[in-house]
Amino acid sequence: MNKDLLSVKKYVAGVRRKIIWFRIIQGFAPAIFAFSLVSAVLNLSFALYPWTFLPFLWDIFVCSLVLFLFGWLLDSVFFHAPDYSKVALRIEQSSNCAHPLIAIALEFHKAKRNSPFIDCTFNLAAQQIGELTPISLKLPITLWLNIILVPAWLFTVNFFNPSLLRFWNAPFLSISSSGAIISPGTVKIGLNDSVTLKFQPLQTRLPSCKVVINRLSEKRSEKIHLRSDSSEVFIFRMDSVKQSFVYQFVYGGHQFAPETIIVVPPPALYSMQIRLTPPSYIGDSARVLPEGQGDFRAYAGTKVNFTIESEELSRAYLISGNDSTSFNVDKSRAYGEIVVKKPMEYTFELIDQRGQKSDSLPQFRIDIIPDELPMVHFLKPGYNIALQPEMMETLWVQGIDDIGIRSLEILSCRNGDCQDSVSAWNISPKGNPQTVRKQVIWNLRKYTLYPGDTLFYWAKIRDNRPFSPPGITTSDIFWFRVPSFEEIHQAIMEKESYADQKIEGVRKEQENLKDMLEQLIKSATGSEELSWDQKQILQDVQKSIQAQTDSLQNALNSLQENIQKLKEQGDIGEEISEKMEQIQNELKELIKQFGDSLFPKIEDSQQISFEEMREAVENLQKMLPELDERLDNTLQFLQMLRKDRELASMAMRAEKLAQEQKTIADQKQSLRTMDQQKDLLNRIENFNHDLKKNHSDEKNLSSTSDQMDSLHNQMQSSLSQKQSPSAEQMNQMSAALLSASQQLRDMMSASRMKQMLAEQKMIMEMAHDALNLIEWQEKIITEFDLKERKNVVVSQQALRDALAKSSVKTDSLKTIPPMIKNSISQQYTFALDNSREAVLALGENNAMWAMRENKFALNSLASTLIKTLKSMKQQSQSQSSCNSGFMDAMRNLSGRQAAINAATADLLKSLMMGSKGESGQQPGQGDQSAREAAQKAQKAIAEELKKLAEKYGKETGDAMKERVEELEKEAQRLAKMLDQPKPEISRHQDRFLSRMLQTTLSMNRQDEGKEERKSKTAEMVFSPNNSVGKSPVLDDPDTFYLLRRKALMGNFPESYRDAIRAYFDSLEVMFLNK
Repeated sequence: MNKDLLSVKKYVAGVRRKIIWFRIIQGFAPAIFAFSLVSAVLNLSFALYPWTFLPFLWDIFVCSLVLFLFGWLLDSVFFHAPDYSKVALRIEQSSNCAHPLIAIALEFHKAKRNSPFIDCTFNLAAQQIGELTPISLKLPITLWLNIILVPAWLFTVNFFNPSLLRFWNAPFLSISSSGAIISPGTVKIGLNDSVTLKFQPLQTRLPSCKVVINRLSEKRSEKIHLRSDSSEVFIFRMDSVKQSFVYQFVYGGHQFAPETIIVVPPPALYSMQIRLTPPSYIGDSARVLPEGQGDFRAYAGTKVNFTIESEELSRAYLISGNDSTSFNVDKSRAYGEIVVKKPMEYTFELIDQRGQKSDSLPQFRIDIIPDELPMVHFLKPGYNIALQPEMMETLWVQGIDDIGIRSLEILSCRNGDCQDSVSAWNISPKGNPQTVRKQVIWNLRKYTLYPGDTLFYWAKIRDNRPFSPPGITTSDIFWFRVPSFEEIHQAIMEKESYADQKIEGVRKEQENLKDMLEQLIKSATGSEELSWDQKQILQDVQKSIQAQTDSLQNALNSLQENIQKLKEQGDIGEEISEKMEQIQNELKELIKQFGDSLFPKIEDSQQISFEEMREAVENLQKMLPELDERLDNTLQFLQMLRKDRELASMAMRAEKLAQEQKTIADQKQSLRTMDQQKDLLNRIENFNHDLKKNHSDEKNLSSTSDQMDSLHNQMQSSLSQKQSPSAEQMNQMSAALLSASQQLRDMMSASRMKQMLAEQKMIMEMAHDALNLIEWQEKIITEFDLKERKNVVVSQQALRDALAKSSVKTDSLKTIPPMIKNSISQQYTFALDNSREAVLALGENNAMWAMRENKFALNSLASTLIKTLKSMKQQSQSQSSCNSGFMDAMRNLSGRQAAINAATADLLKSLMMGSKGESGQQPGQGDQSAREAAQKAQKAIAEELKKLAEKYGKETGDAMKERVEELEKEAQRLAKMLDQPKPEISRHQDRFLSRMLQTTLSMNRQDEGKEERKSKTAEMVFSPNNSVGKSPVLDDPDTFYLLRRKALMGNFPESYRDAIRAYFDSLEVMFLNK
């Protein structure tokens, strides 16, 4: 072969190889760039997320890249390699040759022609090689980028784990089965505990695995990819697990069996049973609350047993505030007990076997049923009252407690002693009942209460609560008060004034009634029927009459209460009591006669003619004058009686004060008696003030009043020095008060006797007038046929005028009872009416009959006057009862003995001091005369006592007679002791005066008892009757109702009241409604 051709061909072949390598580099450089970039990205992704499919992707990528490079290499070398002509042409073009010699040479060679021309061409072509410029090939930019990416990829491979190079075969391993260890498996954990899920493959090693978590309470699943740690173990930790879940590992495409993590919540209260056992003093049995009820109320001291149930308990506590109580645990149940003493809130703390503590258990509350304080009050009387003279009171006490009553007492104390001495009366019931009602009769005489004293009383109750403090309460404080004589007297006077006002009001209303009647007659004249206005006037008249009847009834009730009160207090004698009852009977008669029957009742629908109205009005006008007169008589008698009542009240007041002074003198002296003496002296001073004010003109009373003033000052002086007055002073004060009482009674008797004598004289004159008028009428009848009618008319009219003048004298009678005075007035009215009829009948045929009727009326008038005169004379001549005369005499003697005691005391002082007599006398002469006077007075008292024993011994009884005889002997002995008086004689005289006062006061109490017994209507019903005949039936309504009221006011158990009321109702039907 041509040498030049070989040289050309060698040159072209070299360029051709260069172009082939350049094309290979152009293919491989991007491939390496893609490999480095993709491998780096996948390696980084695998390091972050070691998913198995990433190595699989890398493996696919690498295989694809290898195949691409291999194909590119084959294509570059074999399929797309340039031929020599193209390479020569490219060389010449790049060198800008004018003649393509090399390409032509190669073409000639290819044509296989030989010629010198061709050889020359080969030579020229060989020579041109030296002139050619090398082909310029530009390397791809990716080749330069690979300088950066390849180290970056190598960096990710070495410094990021896991590496794809390490797990390039993972896709091939995932399709093979592999064993593994899974922990913790299926387990139970506590709420908010942590759990670590572990997956340890046994053979294969994969970069990651997947755990699938399914929440049991939610319909969702959670997939979590895990990477292994350095020990090729896959770990997933869950903190604060709150829900149970199922987990399942997926490794290399293989799903392992699912496991369950069960979250056990903190222990909860599944059930609760409570049993309550009340304390024994409650008396209730144990009870079990409904299941689940934790709020309840119980008594203090109640034992509470708890039974609670939960799951897998290890410990249980009851928590209340800062205190806790441990329970006994038996598997899932816990038992415990507490004793409730105060209100509390509680809950439970439960701890299970995993150590979990209960959370947010309900809060319960225990309230204490209050042991209410007991209550006690008085059902009767339930208010403050004044004590009755019998000093017996009935109390109804009621005590209530919600559980039981242990004790009940009535406490009492007198005023002034409540801080030092409180009496207790135990009326406790048997057992411990919840309600106590007791009726007790309280005898208050043991307290020795005096007028003005107050006894405070209240009840104290205690329940049966055993704890401290006990439940003790007391009732309201009430009092029984013994009213003073001044208060009693004031109340009585107010009732009398009330009766006076009512009667006077009725009397004044008569004038208005007369005016209304006159107006009615004037307006109704000529009318056949009454108009509405006239009918209203009639109704007003009717209402006025009814109001007057009610006023008289109120006055009657006031008098009845007054009489009863006066009798209970012993404030009036028998004579005044009878007179007040006469006034009471007169008021009853007025109500009966002039009450509803005085005027007919008019209904609204009733038609009344003028004639009917006139008849009713005339009847009313006829009755009104008589009513006026009788009311005037009643008022006059009541006014007269009031004066006697005031004297009798003052006398009894003095006697009561004397009795109280004597009682204090007989008591043992103490602070209480000193307080009583102070109060008594104040009341004596008030009495003495009233005595001076009302009877200052009486000399005897003035001297007695001065004596009381002197004794009062002496006793007040002793009390001011905190010393009790002497017994001598107290006895002298008692005697002075008795003397004042007797003098007041004497004044009352003298005044009454004087007025009674004057009225006896007046009635005697009226009787004399009546007898003279009878003779005169007889004379007129005898001479009727002998004289002319004119003279007879003059004589008969003169007789009537004389009778009218005599009737005026009736107005001067004030001491006789109203009924007797009304009887006399009615006789005078009857006689005057007959006398007027006799005068009018003188011109008719019946004149003789009319005059005889007038004579009969005059005879009746004279008979009434003579009977009244005899009654008054018998009353004036009759003496007081033997007891009254005896008591009056003893009062006088007690006063005289007090004067002797005072004179003897002065005599002893004079003898002890050796005083001289009066001027001109020898020493001791005055004392001798004083001694003789005292001795003479003492003997006179002894003689008077002897006369009293002889005069009243039989009537007063043997015991009183013996007592008076002993007093007489004692008086004689005192008279002998005055022969030579010694200091001890004063003590004997004081003792003698004290015995005299006791005898007087005891006799007074006997009289009071007789008065009280006499005033009781029951004596009329239950008095013995010795006759064998049938007893008279009690059919007086007033007496019956008085007896009924007395019976119902007595002291008896309340349960008897219905029976007593039914008994009297039957009596009323049998006897009053017959």
